Amino acid sequence: MSNTSIKNLLQQAISSGDRKNDLLMVKSDADGIRTALLGGISFLGRELDESGAQSKAGRSYGPGDLSDLGRFLSSSVELIQMMDSVIDGCDDSAQRSD
Repeated sequence: MSNTSIKNLLQQAISSGDRKNDLLMVKSDADGIRTALLGGISFLGRELDESGAQSKAGRSYGPGDLSDLGRFLSSSVELIQMMDSVIDGCDDSAQRSD
């Protein structure tokens, strides 16, 4: 997955939004995605911390599982940063159109 391309597409979507309502909808979606990702990451962190990388059923997590989780968390951080850029871009576009 090319995160640079995704970020560019999001910025183009913001730039092409010519109505204030469009920007508010994009900003609202970005804020919702950011909130959901932060909530999920926080929950996973607490659960892993409390479980000591072992499930309640006694199943231990292998290196592949932890590697997958690490990639997920890294991608989530990048997505959250992109949502911040989207929100900032919406704010900037709204100020320019006023």
